[in-house]
Amino acid sequence: MALGANLPQRYERFPVSSTFWAVNVPADMPTVGETMVRLYRRATGQRLDGVIALDPLAVAEILRVSGPITVGGASLDAGNVADETLVRAYIRYESDQNARKRFLEEVAEQTMVAFRRVLPSRPIDLFKGLGKAARGRHLQLYSTDADAERALLGLGIAGSSVAPAEGDYLMSVSVNTAGNKLDSFLQRSLRYQVRLQADGGARANAALVLRNTGPAAGLPRYIIGPFDARFRAGQNSQFQTLHVAGAYGLAKATVDGRPAEVEAQEELGGLSLSQPVDIQAGKAVTLGFELVRKDAVEVLDDNRIRYRLLLRPQATIHPDRAEVSVSPPPGWRFVAPPPGGKLTGANAAWSGVLDQERSLVFELIPAN
Repeated sequence: MALGANLPQRYERFPVSSTFWAVNVPADMPTVGETMVRLYRRATGQRLDGVIALDPLAVAEILRVSGPITVGGASLDAGNVADETLVRAYIRYESDQNARKRFLEEVAEQTMVAFRRVLPSRPIDLFKGLGKAARGRHLQLYSTDADAERALLGLGIAGSSVAPAEGDYLMSVSVNTAGNKLDSFLQRSLRYQVRLQADGGARANAALVLRNTGPAAGLPRYIIGPFDARFRAGQNSQFQTLHVAGAYGLAKATVDGRPAEVEAQEELGGLSLSQPVDIQAGKAVTLGFELVRKDAVEVLDDNRIRYRLLLRPQATIHPDRAEVSVSPPPGWRFVAPPPGGKLTGANAAWSGVLDQERSLVFELIPAN
């Protein structure tokens, strides 16, 4: 089946348009939802009104309000449901995959029972928790109704990955290609250094560190692999994409400081920089990108300029940590750092956890 209109060529290596197991490889929920509805109708003949996607961290927010559920003799609550469903279930049912699938299905069923039970008595607490999950993209909704979909996009719960029309943009997306369950042990951090230029452009350096904290032994092969002879036990193999603003051009890419090849393709209004990465157990790999663009700042009416950066998270068990540093162009200085940031000499900086979208605004005035 041909790729959808929103999917660039790099997705051809995954059967995203024809099989349910690969349908959520793209990070854009409107694309994923439309594909799932189409595949479901082809498989069953039934039309769906939409799709609700939630992961174990969204389930945790429901259980935080409802209290624990018991499945297969195990008590699951907000503190352990992610570990129980992503790791412990594969240990407990190592020799019986059907039993594991029944366990996970019952977790989903019992969570919905708990949701319905607590909804009449604690609706505000419940929806506050789900709102938190949605901000981290752990809960995403898609509707086949155009008006409803626009409303979901406006509310910020549609899981869109469309790049902003103006300003700067970063989103890191990892896709496991090793046939294991080591994503629970993957930790990422992102350093982004931007040097604003006198002509209004920018030069930027992005460094993405992927750290594999998983073991090479002591857990079932289903968790740590190897899936086949291409891999080693404990090897976390990712198809890694860094989404940046569409105005950027890629000047150089590196892996652990050595020159590397990257697939650079337009996608959803931005530029996607993709490459396969292997991270052995207990090791880390650093991906580097040098970027150049024009028109990086907005000129305001009151003799000010503004630089904006949208940091968008991927829904992961361990949220990324981000460090941003912006240098002013010659003859300009920052008015103040963005909320939660600081001024360090002439530069403005921000650092924090990407557990939700972060929109950073840096305003500058003439230095004299």
